[in-house]
Amino acid sequence: MTTNPNKREEELSAAEVLRQPITLPCGKIIPNRLVQASMYEALATFGGGLPNNIHFRLYEAWSHGGWGMILCGAALCSTEHVSLGQDLIMLPRTKLDSYSRLAKSIKGPQPGPSSPLAFMQLNHPGRQSMRGNFRPPWSPALAPSAIPMDSEEGWLATLAYRTFYGIPREMTVEDIERVVRQFTDASVMAYETGWDGVELHCAHGYLLSTFLSPRTNHRKDAYGGSTRARTKILLDIISSIRATVPSSFALGIKLNSRDMTKGGLTEEEALEQVRLIHEHGGVDFIEISGGTYEAVAFMESSDSTAKPFFERFAMAASSLLANDPNAPRIILTGNMRSRVQCAEVVKHNTAQLCGMGRPAAMDPAFAAKLLDDRVPDAKAAAPPHDIKAGPIVKLVPVKVVGASAESMYHSFVLARVGRGQKIDARMGLWPLTLWHILYSRDFWTLVAALAGIVLMRRALLRKGKSNISQRGDSAGHLASPCTYFCGSPSVPGM
Repeated sequence: MTTNPNKREEELSAAEVLRQPITLPCGKIIPNRLVQASMYEALATFGGGLPNNIHFRLYEAWSHGGWGMILCGAALCSTEHVSLGQDLIMLPRTKLDSYSRLAKSIKGPQPGPSSPLAFMQLNHPGRQSMRGNFRPPWSPALAPSAIPMDSEEGWLATLAYRTFYGIPREMTVEDIERVVRQFTDASVMAYETGWDGVELHCAHGYLLSTFLSPRTNHRKDAYGGSTRARTKILLDIISSIRATVPSSFALGIKLNSRDMTKGGLTEEEALEQVRLIHEHGGVDFIEISGGTYEAVAFMESSDSTAKPFFERFAMAASSLLANDPNAPRIILTGNMRSRVQCAEVVKHNTAQLCGMGRPAAMDPAFAAKLLDDRVPDAKAAAPPHDIKAGPIVKLVPVKVVGASAESMYHSFVLARVGRGQKIDARMGLWPLTLWHILYSRDFWTLVAALAGIVLMRRALLRKGKSNISQRGDSAGHLASPCTYFCGSPSVPGM
């Protein structure tokens, strides 16, 4: 379906509003206003790695789902610092054929004007890389300042954060320069493997987000002390990427509108960061989000009757950039759940693009439904579903655990889509978890490894008993345990 070009904007239906294409400053054209927002798939091998067949099938489903732009789950640009254990990781160039295949899964074998654009989200977890998460437990995470994770929910929650995350190491200037190179190299690899652009993850308490926030950045050098200085690492990365890839390669930023923590980033400072990014140039879109793993608003249950999250800030950012046609486009993500809701956001220029994550997980073709005039407005909405984590999870005095349960639910749904299995919104968290475990390659690999260890141990014990028996027979008496373990006979009375 296409939009009637003879209609005035106020005469367009909600579906026609969303079918309007939009051009990014770099020249790339997004065929409609609906963005499949980045989600944590948890589909890579345990320890992190490359996209696999489950990723390819999942993104092919979204490719056929009507989306104008698709953002893949975050790909880590550092191999030493892993986020949650099953992340995508940008490995050496010789290993990147699978990223080329993932881009083709999104864009289709023969991309055309209606094909979605493929964007790779790039991230460094910073201090949200857990202790011992595929690096030695004594090796700290990295952060702009040595400020540990703390949810301010009481001593038990603080103890949990200190146990799992520890105290990060304040980065040196050399560390910062290395991170700039890592994001740049990852962007070059994305360009070389056929992606339309990248999005730098500067939200949710990950590394770049902690540089931008006064709560976590107490530096006194060029990278801290003022809003402009805290933004310097991001501007350095933007300059470095723009110096190494063609101008037609799109670059986006995922930005917190606020941290929702005491002493954290405020909307006023975040709006100043939007101005600095625009002033610096080279950015095609800014996706608005908020919260961190210390204040998990971005992970909490959405409400079909409520307004989009961060709507007020998106409107302020759009107003700030309104007079420049080459300014970054604004993507509003969070509790976007219906055609009418999205169309209102676009009509009123609250944002120019609408991002959706969980509705896209529950229905990969959700965008096509919103763009189809034959579907009534009342039915062009994500059905509500209640994910009951159960009383045990609710008893845990750390909010991120309950919020993570819902996030985990949707990750398991993505795995079902990638395996070609039916999505059933009535399936609860624990039955879905059980199904996921039974189909998990990593689970059965672990079971096989444990079984191998048990069998090897039994074989060694049998061999040891046989050796003891043989030694005892040759000496005319049973060998003592010291004979077996120490290699010399015990002497009575010693």
